[in-house]
Amino acid sequence: MKYLNLIYFCMLCFSVIGQNSEELVLSSRFLHPINSKDTLNTINLVKKLGVKKVDWLYSDSESGLKELSKYARFSLAMNPQVPDSGQFTIKGRVQDINGNKLKAPWMSKWKMNNPYWGCVNSPVFQEVFKKRAQVLISLGAYGLVVDDARMNDQAVEWGGCFCEYCMDGFTNFLSTSGVNLPYLNFNYKAYLKDMNKVDSVYLLAELKMQFKKFQHESVVKFISNWRDEIKSQWPDIKLFTNNYLGRWTEIYSLFDGGIAEIRNKDLTDSFFLQKRSTCDSLKKEQTFTLASDNFLDYINFFNLCKKYHFNAVAPWDVFVGKGKESNSRYFIEDDLLEVIFSNFKNDCTWQIDSTENLIVKATLSARKNRRNTNKLIVYFSSINNEIKHFEIIK
Repeated sequence: MKYLNLIYFCMLCFSVIGQNSEELVLSSRFLHPINSKDTLNTINLVKKLGVKKVDWLYSDSESGLKELSKYARFSLAMNPQVPDSGQFTIKGRVQDINGNKLKAPWMSKWKMNNPYWGCVNSPVFQEVFKKRAQVLISLGAYGLVVDDARMNDQAVEWGGCFCEYCMDGFTNFLSTSGVNLPYLNFNYKAYLKDMNKVDSVYLLAELKMQFKKFQHESVVKFISNWRDEIKSQWPDIKLFTNNYLGRWTEIYSLFDGGIAEIRNKDLTDSFFLQKRSTCDSLKKEQTFTLASDNFLDYINFFNLCKKYHFNAVAPWDVFVGKGKESNSRYFIEDDLLEVIFSNFKNDCTWQIDSTENLIVKATLSARKNRRNTNKLIVYFSSINNEIKHFEIIK
């Protein structure tokens, strides 16, 4: 656990945008403490370390966010599960062909009041999504993070959406697509359920392709309209999405920036150089995070983010496992974090100094032209992936 704590600190040690060492990025998925048994405290950590920016925070605590705003900017998160009835997701939800509300496959075992995604073609969901954004901005957020922004475009892959708004919208969409429909007043759901009318495999294949295109364009239209309305009220608000691997598809490109988890195999100069070129050409802000249990991967990650000027998030409240088990989240130990941060808050790079008997000695050094030239020496065992010892050399 200790080596993970140290690793996650080092990600917080710099924000690469503009090489501004004082711009620190902390990830706190929830505003801790979340209950009376929670010993963690997001605001206390922010104060202790002088963190200036907290990203991807799920919270609507007026008092908590007002206190946090005294010390750091923060972006608040929202997703397709915005409740429409108290804490529950009931109306305007993605439906399967039988009219049942759908859950995302990875959320099938999650215990929550609001597991169902909203449908972007439903007026009910359109309104609750807009109002949720307005509430979060009113709480002082400098930006919004939209999780799972593909919405209906992704729901097609697991059986949605066949609600009345989607069916009517798809029929209108087909009227201009050039597809020869088998009968008047065509309804896609009814057509699929009545197998006697599925008399052409070619027509069926064409309809499936057109349906995915319709849902994709529905999301583009929804996000575009939502973005324009929000920006008209708050021109300076930043809109982000989780763009996996730093991809900029048509939907992701509707946002100002992205927060992306990358894989160990992506820790290469060619990957980061390509992402830098794309972000520059599109004028997009990109933040990367890495979930790994290998210390050497993190050394590479730190150096590549710094080299190519990407923001690196310190996932103090980070999900690294499967499911919703509490042991799938990791946190930095405050005392260890404070000691290291106080010595290396300025620009730092990692160097592997030696490898002996499967022990790696890694050095985190301040820039030579700064007064603070302290070094952090870390001895890491590659046998069991843990830090054996660390020391500060002045």
